[in-house]
Amino acid sequence: MVDKLSGGNVSLSWSPSCIVADGDYAVYEGGVGDFTSHLPATCSTGGATTVVVTPQPGERYFLVVPKSNNREGGYGADGSGQPRPPSCAACRVQFTRSCN
Repeated sequence: MVDKLSGGNVSLSWSPSCIVADGDYAVYEGGVGDFTSHLPATCSTGGATTVVVTPQPGERYFLVVPKSNNREGGYGADGSGQPRPPSCAACRVQFTRSCN
């Protein structure tokens, strides 16, 4: 969920990861139109499933990525169903696994 707040901030909230070891989250921000431009807005939410961020100017997108102490999960899929690439400034090394 995304909620616009006063002062230009946005509140992001999401459901917890299905993988128990994912006790924290990184939030990435990028510019709409270049969907490989995402950089860390924060590398940790302290385990919270909500965060308030101040977006950079322009049309922006946000990705919430689950993470554990030594890795981060996937960035979701793009419009064609392909996995989004990790950030060039990723908070942790990416290692994905299934919830099954």
